[in-house]
Amino acid sequence: MRILSSIGTRLNLIIILLLLVTSSVITGLNYYVARDSLETQLSEDMLPSKLDNIIGIVEKELVKPAAGLGVAVDDPFFREWIELGEPESGLDNLFGQLRNITSQFDTNGCNFVSNRSKLYYGVSGGERTIRDLGPQDSWFKDFDELGQDVLINVYVDDPDFGSTAFINRRIDKNGEYLGIISTAIGLDSFVREVTSLTIGKKGETYMVDKSGMVRLHRNRDFINQKRVSNFEGIGENASRMLSREQYQFHYTDGDGESWYVMSRFLPDLGWYLVTEANRAELLSSVNDALYVTVGIALLLLGTGVVVTYFFVRTITGALSRCVGYAESIASGDLNVSPDTGRKDELGRLQTAMSGMVGRLREVVAAVQDSASDVEDGGRELSDSSTALSQGATEQAASVEEVSSSMEEMTSNIHSNAENAKQTEEVATNAARDIEDGAKAVSDAVDSMESIAERITIIEEIARQTNLLALNAAIEAARAGEHGKGFAVVAAEVRKLAERSGNAAGEIVELSRTSTETARKAGEMLERTVPEIRRTAELVQEISTASIEQSSGAEEVNKAIQELDKVIQQTASSSEEISATSDALLGKAQRLEDVISFFRIGRDKRERKQATARREQPAKALPGAQKRSRPEKQKPSDSPKPKSSGSGAELNMADDEFERF
Repeated sequence: MRILSSIGTRLNLIIILLLLVTSSVITGLNYYVARDSLETQLSEDMLPSKLDNIIGIVEKELVKPAAGLGVAVDDPFFREWIELGEPESGLDNLFGQLRNITSQFDTNGCNFVSNRSKLYYGVSGGERTIRDLGPQDSWFKDFDELGQDVLINVYVDDPDFGSTAFINRRIDKNGEYLGIISTAIGLDSFVREVTSLTIGKKGETYMVDKSGMVRLHRNRDFINQKRVSNFEGIGENASRMLSREQYQFHYTDGDGESWYVMSRFLPDLGWYLVTEANRAELLSSVNDALYVTVGIALLLLGTGVVVTYFFVRTITGALSRCVGYAESIASGDLNVSPDTGRKDELGRLQTAMSGMVGRLREVVAAVQDSASDVEDGGRELSDSSTALSQGATEQAASVEEVSSSMEEMTSNIHSNAENAKQTEEVATNAARDIEDGAKAVSDAVDSMESIAERITIIEEIARQTNLLALNAAIEAARAGEHGKGFAVVAAEVRKLAERSGNAAGEIVELSRTSTETARKAGEMLERTVPEIRRTAELVQEISTASIEQSSGAEEVNKAIQELDKVIQQTASSSEEISATSDALLGKAQRLEDVISFFRIGRDKRERKQATARREQPAKALPGAQKRSRPEKQKPSDSPKPKSSGSGAELNMADDEFERF
């Protein structure tokens, strides 16, 4: 396992592994893509194309002559000649037509069979044949029963006909079966051509009829002797193949070889055209390409291993030297000088290490020179922090007293504000009541004046009654003895009228006096209402000012409480600073011991001399001793602590120490 601890070894192994994985992946992908592409091409292009080529041959050799016979059937000569009773005068023309068909389609012969006369007219090799139909011509009756317009009978290696295709075309007139025209085509070249159109050397192309019987095959022993359902691997797919226009499948034989099969139905023949292709044979070229690819990948892998070894060796050599420099620095020796002769990244690394060593020398020297200053500054900082802690404690006590007084004053102001608010409500209600009283007085004056008017009417009634009583007395006197009773009544009425008039006069006088008094009271209330309103407004202003004063007092109280918290925190922080400064003294001594681990070529005595030379200008300045006493400063002016340890922060720390 020590070998694997080397970066060079691990880098070599990683690169070799990457090259091996890359080569394997590329080779596998190429093989998979090539195989998939070949299989796709086989099923979608090669097999259908081969079937199309064979179908083209069938159309050329069989379908085209059948179409030519259709043209001949449409010639009116045959129908007219049969209608005329097949006279001998038309035989030359008949055999001429048959010879034309033979020469046009290069057939072995052509014949005409009449259904009326049951005569056979044939031309073959320039010879004419006219005979009656016999037992060997049962095909003629079978064709009539089929009811088809055209029938192609193909015989391959038949004992009677050899390899021949007979094309028969029906002749009808008004639904009557008049006869047929038939021609024979030799199929030897056709059979060889069809069976030779295979995919690969192991491929097969053959034809079967609707029953599955082999009708055309390269192996002559299969023709008319073996059914496709008996073929290995095809039997289980035979029924589906013979029931579809086109069917494609694959199977594996007993030897473990895979085969692709495609079939297509030929309606003109009534047969199925079948072609097979061997998968292993087709993939042999892909396997050859795979072997070549693997060889090239291995060659590239070996070349990559050699190049990687020398490349990694160059890198690890420079890294080993850098490791040596780093180990020297780790041991505390800063007197090393890294080589900076290289121009690549490793050379830049060595140059950076050289600069780092130089910078470390400067930093270590500065830290060694500042260690004693940190110790002295720590002592001064401890004294200053102690004084600061005492002052903060005294401030905290004073602020607590101020805060207590402020809370009491705030409570009084708040109470005054509440009283002013209640006074404002009382004054407002009083003003509202006085306004209502003034209005009531005004209404009372109006009522008294109305009553005085009514009493004046009563006084007038009493005077009129008195006059009437006087007249009644006069009339009673005139009446003599008979008017005495009426005179007594008139006297009483007169007395009542006088008393009513006197009472009415007194009431009128009282009404006038009361009205005058009420009018004066209303005037006084009217003069009092504005003053009361003004008083309510002043009380409202006093209440508003008291509320604002209470709010301000609460804010001042909060500010003083916050100040109390800040001062308490300051006192706590000053105590922490005092403890930290004490710890700083110990850290400074520890720092001096630790930094002495680095060796930069000068001893402790030289460091003391450098420190003394640095401190001489500071001692010569007037008032330098006063810096040891802490000065008052605002919290916002206090220096913020920093946690970094760069050289610039060390210089800032020296300045902070000198401030104390």
